[in-house]
Amino acid sequence: MKFTTFSLVQAPSTIPDPEVLRNEADLMIFADELGFDAAWAAEHHFHHYCIDPDPLQLATYVAARTKRIRIGTAANVVTLIHPMRIAEQAAMLDCLSGGRVDIGFAKGYGPREFSGYGANIADGAERLKEAVDIILGAWTKENFTFKGKHFSVPYPVTLRPRLVQKPHPRAFIATGGTPDTLEFAASRGLSFYVSYQSRTHFQGLKKMYEDFARKAGKSEAEIKRLTDQILVMQTSYVAPTEKQSYDDPKDAVAWMAKAVRSVNTPEDLDTWPEDQKKVVQARVATLAQGYENYDNYWKAFVYGDPGRAIERIQRLKDAGFENVIIGFSFGGLPYDKVRKSMRLFAEKVMPKFK
Repeated sequence: MKFTTFSLVQAPSTIPDPEVLRNEADLMIFADELGFDAAWAAEHHFHHYCIDPDPLQLATYVAARTKRIRIGTAANVVTLIHPMRIAEQAAMLDCLSGGRVDIGFAKGYGPREFSGYGANIADGAERLKEAVDIILGAWTKENFTFKGKHFSVPYPVTLRPRLVQKPHPRAFIATGGTPDTLEFAASRGLSFYVSYQSRTHFQGLKKMYEDFARKAGKSEAEIKRLTDQILVMQTSYVAPTEKQSYDDPKDAVAWMAKAVRSVNTPEDLDTWPEDQKKVVQARVATLAQGYENYDNYWKAFVYGDPGRAIERIQRLKDAGFENVIIGFSFGGLPYDKVRKSMRLFAEKVMPKFK
């Protein structure tokens, strides 16, 4: 199995922003020392839920201080700025890192993010598809042009610097499992990452994706390559005892639950245009309650002593996952405790699956 760390870069008011950023960068570098396969960072804007507005900039900092680990984004919100900029930044980092870059693409969901960039959240799905097509086109074609509803490349462009990885870096789409997103990912030859709900749910998503890929004309070898890359997202806190694993992160998970609610519901939502308001309200109505029931949350994810963590990873493997992306740092959990949890996972859990 492959294990990736995930930095959500959360910033409680008790920790200054510079310290948050330094700590998260250090944890990504620490993941390299511990033998993790990759370290990815999130992108969000204008909210303490995540204060990383440019994960490729953070990844560049980490790349300069590591030699082995793959560095990625989970994910670039490609709907907010012209996607050609992301294509260029990723290509430059691919060169500087010696071809160690993974790129995630996301539509974005924070209403403040769209309003802060002057974009309509109701156009998110359309903007995602156009942006991904521009990035993939710029990566793989010379004299590339594109004309879309939201983004355009009206004059022929040939990307420089050229990519190290061919035809392009490993690329993924973030999804909750919606058929439209899975169909788009399959048609473009992209894998995906998703939160785990159940074995049945995942097997359904995987079959749906495979069917879409066959419909798009992908070979069975290509479909296997892509499905072998599917990642499942988890959070984790591993401690010497189950009691410590339960007690230590409780406040951090509670903080995260409040932050999730807050990032999705602007205080001035009543003043928003009706079409945008409906999109936000529909999302809030379907938000998972998992963070808010701590007992169920703790039981469902990779928490516990090393023995229980091994059991949780084995469940994911049995469900068909070979790639796990794990958030160890969240909600203001003390930096030293996060390091201890990561080390315990790397030394006691990972070797069972390598």
